[in-house]
Amino acid sequence: DLSGYGLSDSSKKIKWTFPDNTILESEKYLIVWADNHNFQGKALHTNFKLRGKKDSVVLFDTNGQIEGRVKFKKQPDNRLDYDYVYHMW
Repeated sequence: DLSGYGLSDSSKKIKWTFPDNTILESEKYLIVWADNHNFQGKALHTNFKLRGKKDSVVLFDTNGQIEGRVKFKKQPDNRLDYDYVYHMW
């Protein structure tokens, strides 16, 4: 259950919170669009946008502690690639 978990493009504060009853089953995935549309329905859209340079998406637990981070970096051929860093306490 991701209800109350948060996302941000900064490790300093939560910018967007998963709505109630956001359930992610084992071995499944959930797409969240970081496009600054802030729409919640069948598709989840955050209220912040990734800029395509050295961006990160930070996952916060319900207590505001960082659970994980995905760092994106621009590739020489203009492909977007990422490094995944997961923190677990």
